[in-house]
Amino acid sequence: MAGRHALIVANDVYEHEGLSRLAAPAHDARALESVLADPQIGRFQVTVVRNRPAHVVRREVANFFADRRPDDFLLLHFSCHGLKGVSGALYFAGADTVPTRLSATAVSARFVDQEMTESRARRIAVFLDCCYGGAFSRGMRARSADAIDGESAFPAAVSGTDGAGDGRGRMVITASGATEYAFEDDRLARTDRHGSSVFTGALVHGLRTGEADTGGDGLVDLDELYDYVYTRVRATTSHQTPQKWVDASGKLVVGWVPLSARLKGVPLPADLVGRTQGQVSADRLAGVRELRRILLDDDIERAVGAMDLLHRLAGDDSKEVSAAATAALQEAQFKASPDRVELGAEPEGGAGFGAGGWSGGPEGDSGPSAAHTVRLVGSPLARVFQATTTASWITVEHSGPLDPSGGWVRIGVDPGALAERSGPLRGSVNIVNRLGELEIPVTAPTRGSLWPRSVGAAVPRLPRPGRLLDRRVPPALAAVVIVAWPFSEVSTIGNANLVGAGFFLLRSVLLLAGTLLLDRAGAKGAAGRGLVAGSTVYYLVDCLSLLSVRPDVYALLGLVATVLLMAGLGLRLWPHRAALKRTRPASAAVNRSTYVTGAALTGLFFMPFVALPGTDATTVDAVGLPAVLCAVLPMGALCVAATSADLREARARVSVVVAIVSYYGPELYFLLGSLFGDGYVYVGNALVSPYPSPGYILVQAALVAALALPAALPLWRGRTPLPPNAPPPPAVPPRPR
Repeated sequence: MAGRHALIVANDVYEHEGLSRLAAPAHDARALESVLADPQIGRFQVTVVRNRPAHVVRREVANFFADRRPDDFLLLHFSCHGLKGVSGALYFAGADTVPTRLSATAVSARFVDQEMTESRARRIAVFLDCCYGGAFSRGMRARSADAIDGESAFPAAVSGTDGAGDGRGRMVITASGATEYAFEDDRLARTDRHGSSVFTGALVHGLRTGEADTGGDGLVDLDELYDYVYTRVRATTSHQTPQKWVDASGKLVVGWVPLSARLKGVPLPADLVGRTQGQVSADRLAGVRELRRILLDDDIERAVGAMDLLHRLAGDDSKEVSAAATAALQEAQFKASPDRVELGAEPEGGAGFGAGGWSGGPEGDSGPSAAHTVRLVGSPLARVFQATTTASWITVEHSGPLDPSGGWVRIGVDPGALAERSGPLRGSVNIVNRLGELEIPVTAPTRGSLWPRSVGAAVPRLPRPGRLLDRRVPPALAAVVIVAWPFSEVSTIGNANLVGAGFFLLRSVLLLAGTLLLDRAGAKGAAGRGLVAGSTVYYLVDCLSLLSVRPDVYALLGLVATVLLMAGLGLRLWPHRAALKRTRPASAAVNRSTYVTGAALTGLFFMPFVALPGTDATTVDAVGLPAVLCAVLPMGALCVAATSADLREARARVSVVVAIVSYYGPELYFLLGSLFGDGYVYVGNALVSPYPSPGYILVQAALVAALALPAALPLWRGRTPLPPNAPPPPAVPPRPR
């Protein structure tokens, strides 16, 4: 199936003092992501790259265009400084761009053009909303003759000169016609901070409201969107003239018109329309009163017709008629209660923001942590709406047009979408219907010492806790762990069978795959965190075992790399700690799964202290107590916790399931596989050779299965074990169908 993918590159903070800080990209990225990802409007899978160095942006752009299907639709949006090199080439500034070193520190438009050309996708749209540095300081001069336009910056993309001749549809739309100034020096004076971009704001508004659907077919194609944006931008400012360069045939649909915008009014009675057009103001005022009654009635199609007439009468020459029409429209529109949301404040249900993070409501609030329900009071016409967010960390669900409980939106926090470091969080939920727009501001407080930077603040000069958060570090540490193990276990490898070799390869692949997925978005990132969690616990146990038996520099090196991996995972999971607050304890007295996992954990805990059959030795004697405790308790406790709580957050469930499977899956494989080998066997994270008794292995395998399966299976199926007679959760508005 064809996919719809969008990449938003937004840089508003720059390390170089000559590049002014921009305010628009941060807001634009959030607003555009919201409307493009909306399943009712854009239906795109959106990736946002914000305030990253140029080499990271180049890699993300290359990844974005690579490995696509021919029918995929790709949308790329740049919001940043646009700079011009000495030769006249166009560059997009990254966070680390140096104006006099553009070829090395910026993203070349020719590079983007080449990636577009080589992509298999036949439908590609590029939007350039770039500030071209409209202020001077010494060493600069205007070069009006050196203007750069989209056609010269993207020659292959817009002219079809890629030689393929496959009729790919491409369009480049820019916020203005050309760059106005070029650098002669490495200094650019700071300009006044910009507000929301007129260009991107018009894009978002046209898609969100459906006004860009000039053809009236319920679809917004790129030509319609450009025409709408051009008209809106030119009506707002005379200093920008959006332009486009296109090599496409047919419609390239960038969005669908929301239901609220597709509502069509039915003709109203002729006598009523005649009164509203009469010469006597008293007749028009009477018509307004009748239109108000229709507007507030349950017949939505008639209400749309009344709304259209009232909008016209709101500009009537008679102040009395105009005021009455305006008041009727305002009465029909939503009134939000409360009109703003502070997620750190006490929501309806008594939950609040404590020292540890967001917490759910009492008695197991079934909504997102610290979620607030905002009641929307208005006419039936107003209830046909969509709700979008301007920040990815805000979650929102809302009522449907026929919801008997009336209009409502439920606003919460998605911990998985929080930035790695942030301070006070600000965003909004936008309610859009035929009557207009309603904005509900959403804020959340500072969340501790790991969050020193508020949204949009300058890039800190001090090093981040940071090196461990670099996405290149985890794979390097994983490679150290994987390579150090064979050097420390030379004798074991020499006596191992195929089962043991397969076990080592399986563990290595899981760890390396987890580190590569660690910083991916969505379910892939959640799976990566689970893989790293399960694998690092195993390697921690293994390194402790080696150090307790025959310490050497390789075992110590592996231990250090493993601890650093765990620390990096902890820093990444810190913003997601609120997911733990979304759990609801289930009564152990009626939750049989908790009894099963608890009994299995108890059995696994005592097995290392039981003498191995035919010997006087125990596993503790072989590997040491710290290694045994780490082998049993961390993942075992996770399994027990998973069966005794209702884990609501989807990505948290993925992480927990993958962690359990990645830890106990290879263990079960090695336990059962060792029954068929004649070399070393695996018992409680200890290698024992030779081992003649299969009974001990089967008991441990049964305990491992009893611990892992009841914890992982319910989460994998999307539900968690709840007691059959548990009290129902507090009443919350139902989800829209």
